[in-house]
Amino acid sequence: MLKFGQFYLNRGRWAGEKLLPWQWVDESTRPGLAGPRGRGRIYGGYGYLWWLRGPRERGAYIASGYGGQYIYVSPAEDLVVVIISTEVSKGRGWRGELFGMIRDGVAGSVIDRYARSARVVN
Repeated sequence: MLKFGQFYLNRGRWAGEKLLPWQWVDESTRPGLAGPRGRGRIYGGYGYLWWLRGPRERGAYIASGYGGQYIYVSPAEDLVVVIISTEVSKGRGWRGELFGMIRDGVAGSVIDRYARSARVVN
């Protein structure tokens, strides 16, 4: 699952070889259908088998598998997160919290780490 997420993050390239046109990757991660509406909805749309996150996620998208399997890809943070679990609840509210933790926690710490190591060059 991680390799598949990384493959999409790399826009169809694996080990330096183009296996899928980058145009397909871009098209498949754009909204083809609007996401569900209403309070508590966590998706901003649906591409070709990818759920698209809302504007706060800056282009992130998710593959949602059976029984709590997820591939979260965030090109803005150069990040892939794989979750393999058994869903802890029949309700869906926990997923929004989980993806929020990834966005705010994991991605935030990656950004902070790079910001701390950045050097200003004159």
